[in-house]
Amino acid sequence: MIDRTTAYDALLPILEKQYSGCDQMDDMIGRMNAVIDYFAAPANQHQRRSFQQRVNPWMTACFGVEIATNTAERNHRFLEEALELVQACGCTTLEAHQLVEYVFGRPLGEKNQEVGGVMVTLAALCLAQELDMHSAGETELARIWTKVDQIRAKQAAKPPHSPLPEVAAPASPWVRVSERLPAFGEVVFCFVRPADTYHVVTFLGGEGEAGAKFRVSAGLCVGEVEYWMQIPPTNTLTGQTKGEQHV
Repeated sequence: MIDRTTAYDALLPILEKQYSGCDQMDDMIGRMNAVIDYFAAPANQHQRRSFQQRVNPWMTACFGVEIATNTAERNHRFLEEALELVQACGCTTLEAHQLVEYVFGRPLGEKNQEVGGVMVTLAALCLAQELDMHSAGETELARIWTKVDQIRAKQAAKPPHSPLPEVAAPASPWVRVSERLPAFGEVVFCFVRPADTYHVVTFLGGEGEAGAKFRVSAGLCVGEVEYWMQIPPTNTLTGQTKGEQHV
């Protein structure tokens, strides 16, 4: 076990030499205290502290108090991780978008109750997926203590004033039918199998990949559309404007 006073006395002069007179001084002392508090505590004390309490020193050491307590940033990172989990468990883009519209069309919830709902549904998801949520949490907390420098560098490179954790690559204009459908009656450009050809089609409704109905060019079967994309104002493929497209 590390003696806290000894560690503090050894590290403080180093910080003062490097950051003296800088705005970062208080932040760096806060991070140092968080690390010392974590590693100076006996092992049995870690076991008595809740998981939430043991995440706090890592947050402070990695990001500093300002970012660690930024509520908008915490919203974005939690939502990102929740989406990554359900994606790994088979949730589609279409389902995620439908739930976003549903939730944000309802009245605001009460935060304490919603946290309870998150905990219960996470436990239920882990039961269904045969996962141990507590073991997974402990494993991840131990892992990220070894990745502080890499995570801090990623945070520094994060695009400012954006919920995204990094600069996103330009999205492909192609959409898989199983993930999202066009609006009813919308004229779109599509990729059709098994001919592997491209056509302008009209969406006629339906749900999901199997039920999606398109009116396509003569000689093609309904239900063979796999990917579609919106037609730009000027179609670079034919030189016609969107209003001049015919089906």
